[in-house]
Amino acid sequence: MSLFTDPLSEAKHYFSLGFFERAEKSIRHSTSEENREQHLALLYKILFYAGKYKQLIYEAEQHSALKSRDRETCYFLYQSYMAVQHYPAAIKAIDAFLHIDIEDLPTLMDKAICYYHLKQLDNAEGIIRKIIELQPESAVAYNNLANILKDKKELDAAQNAYEKAIQLQPNMADAYVGAGIIARQKGEFAHCEQRFLSAIDVNSRHYLARYHLATLYKSNKEYDKSIQQWLILTEQYPYAEDNYFILCNLYRQQGDIEQAIVILERCLTINPHNSNAQHLCAALKQETTESAPEGYIKQLF
Repeated sequence: MSLFTDPLSEAKHYFSLGFFERAEKSIRHSTSEENREQHLALLYKILFYAGKYKQLIYEAEQHSALKSRDRETCYFLYQSYMAVQHYPAAIKAIDAFLHIDIEDLPTLMDKAICYYHLKQLDNAEGIIRKIIELQPESAVAYNNLANILKDKKELDAAQNAYEKAIQLQPNMADAYVGAGIIARQKGEFAHCEQRFLSAIDVNSRHYLARYHLATLYKSNKEYDKSIQQWLILTEQYPYAEDNYFILCNLYRQQGDIEQAIVILERCLTINPHNSNAQHLCAALKQETTESAPEGYIKQLF
């Protein structure tokens, strides 16, 4: 005997417990047309939190969800479109949401992000500037504005926007990285290094901060500093296999073939099937053997 009087109550119960599959099954058992909009709204919510974005989109389109006046329905629909990178449809769904709640700034930001991904930078910039007018203390808005201006090659304006974001939120690592990238493009290498180091101070595991710092040192031929950063990256992100090859080549440039082999062997412990690492490691070992002085091999064993 069921403890619930109707499928809607049962679905809500299972959803609250995080049992999304069971909640979906319960809501689909309902055959009543009464409170159908409420049933569909809950179904979309369940599908969204279960990560079934394509299924949610299919269900919503079948039931003309864009005509809904339910705030959550429009939200889950546009977020699902964004999750599957269908940005034109996401913008339409966002407009439906904003028709209900025209002053929702996070949703306006999402609309700008959609335009950004569609490379419609002027549209994205216009929305971000509107957000800044309404919320001038938003570091996120200034950081996103800087990203847009950087892509538009307006480097001075982009750098100013990144610095404003840092001023508003000194622990925003992404803004430091963006400012560092702009500084490098402008040839301001000392400022560039300082900004990447500041990002790492804020977040020691920020991949792009350390990656750009390592490449900066490499381009400036500060190989020891570059190697240090690449070593940290391979420790923090062991499955980013390209970094092992960069580090291997740096050791080879330094004439340290043995350490280059060690790095490739580390790569092969992560992915024994990496054929590029296998072949290069074997070639370097052969090179080491052929160039070793007489008696060297015997000393290894």
